[in-house]
Amino acid sequence: MDHQHYNPDRFTRKSLRLSTRKYTEAGAYLVTIRALPPDPLFAIPKLRYILLDTWQTLPKRFPNVTLDEFVIMPDHIHFILWLDGTPGKELTLGKIIAAYKSLTTVLWL
Repeated sequence: MDHQHYNPDRFTRKSLRLSTRKYTEAGAYLVTIRALPPDPLFAIPKLRYILLDTWQTLPKRFPNVTLDEFVIMPDHIHFILWLDGTPGKELTLGKIIAAYKSLTTVLWL
């Protein structure tokens, strides 16, 4: 099987998100982002710098976010961030993660 190309049968999985949870609520969120394909891409020093620098600038972009832990592994990253649940700011965890992934990708490319 050629794993270099997208295969919708292989890459479908049940969502880990809770259907009863609003991801705008105050609280701590543990996030894992994995490289695809699972190569040691994040071991490249320049990319590690981009990942860390972008992480540290998230509160400037999203004032309702507080950073906690951040760990870079060779093929994935883990981090914990806190949302303060500020009313009126419809900022979801998904939008924050999407922005982080977009910013790091643009800086890397």
